[in-house]
Amino acid sequence: MAEALFRHLAQKEKFDCKIASAGISDEEHGNPIHPGTLRQLRKHAVPVLPHRAHRITDDEFADADLIVCMDAENIRYLKRRFGSSEKIRLLLDREIDDPWYTGDFDSTWDDILEGCTKLMQQLRQAAD
Repeated sequence: MAEALFRHLAQKEKFDCKIASAGISDEEHGNPIHPGTLRQLRKHAVPVLPHRAHRITDDEFADADLIVCMDAENIRYLKRRFGSSEKIRLLLDREIDDPWYTGDFDSTWDDILEGCTKLMQQLRQAAD
């Protein structure tokens, strides 16, 4: 959800950046976008590109300028695997509930929209 929404915001803002998403486990490896996420993206007219879940790779981590997480568990995993890094952060200053567990895709959408909007503003300011 965050990848598609941030890509959409970046295109609207004409902000050139590479955006990709990955997980911290192989649990969902190869799975397409969750139907609840697809419904949210379509409901808000956010274009959807083909996507398959995968675990973050060493190269992806090394190449990234910023790694944005939804919760502290993801941050802990990344720091254990790759070492402490200032490029790892939460999207918001609080955790975002995973709708896979809660079933509440509307609240997750609201949180991700807030976080992606703030992140776009921060990146714009840093680039200017």
